[in-house]
Amino acid sequence: MIINKNYLDCSLRACETFNNIDYETTKIDLFYADEDIGIDFNQLYHANLETFAHDIFGIANNINRETYPPKLINGFVPRCRPVKKHQH
Repeated sequence: MIINKNYLDCSLRACETFNNIDYETTKIDLFYADEDIGIDFNQLYHANLETFAHDIFGIANNINRETYPPKLINGFVPRCRPVKKHQH
């Protein structure tokens, strides 16, 4: 498994920026959100506070941890997603 440094940095930024954020839970949530629909961790790490909060809290509040693997629910879509390349 390749660990994206920005993935860990995003979890750390969340803990340093917001009160009552658990590093381990955030790290796991981000991992599974990325596995589910994709997260651009570089974009997320450098995002302004509004976008960063939207994605961190949106993922935390809309990930179904009762399934394996956890999946995002309620139609939540993070703002920091990879750009899809068009196939020709």
